[in-house]
Amino acid sequence: PDVLNEPATTSPFRLWNWRPYLVAAIALLVLGIALSPVRTKLLYQTYQTAVDQTQRIQLEDGTGVTLKPNSSLQVPRFGFRQDIRQVSLTGEARFSVTHKLDNQRFVVKTSDQFQVEVLGTEFTVYARKQGTNVVLDRGKIRIDYKTDTKKQQLVMKPGEMAMLTQQGNIHLRPLAPVKAIDAQKGHLFQFRDTSLWEACYLIGEHFGQKVEVADDSLAQRTISGNFHARTASELLDLLTATFTLRVDSTG
Repeated sequence: PDVLNEPATTSPFRLWNWRPYLVAAIALLVLGIALSPVRTKLLYQTYQTAVDQTQRIQLEDGTGVTLKPNSSLQVPRFGFRQDIRQVSLTGEARFSVTHKLDNQRFVVKTSDQFQVEVLGTEFTVYARKQGTNVVLDRGKIRIDYKTDTKKQQLVMKPGEMAMLTQQGNIHLRPLAPVKAIDAQKGHLFQFRDTSLWEACYLIGEHFGQKVEVADDSLAQRTISGNFHARTASELLDLLTATFTLRVDSTG
């Protein structure tokens, strides 16, 4: 007998080529994870200080970091790469970098336009909205920065201070000079358009007393003149009188 067969039907699922959509979805998922804050949190550890807090950190390579108040430092959670040791800073920190036998680079990145590469040294970086300052104590460092689309470099020597303006210009000059005079008069501090941040930095260097400027805009205000001071308190009194400031000594 003749057998009547139903015409073959094609499954709609087979007509729809779903593979490209699946690949695109996976790609979007991977990209989302790669750019997400979750990935950053997994791969990096962030140290954060409050407005009245200073934190001392030792990185896995032995480098010492003093993270100043109201600052953050981001470091790789699982160790540095073989070719570079890179950290990211917002705020202020002092670095004492450990030299590696393979001359592995150490880079402090403050933005896409500015970074400090260590050539073996101790230095302080101040990177806030009002501007960026770098003071070199020992060794040698190189600053990489951008002006518009042009990349530039600057090598610093000990005792120098580099200032990056909000316009992207770099000013390099010696740290405000200090001369030792007779015991009765103490030290002679010579300020020439010296920022308050730099003056407070010098108090810490010469007298060992920590002075922090809580207001970023105030930190960049400048002062000129010669000041005699035997103690940190004397110089601080002169600065507070000049700027009409109030000192909070509870920290």
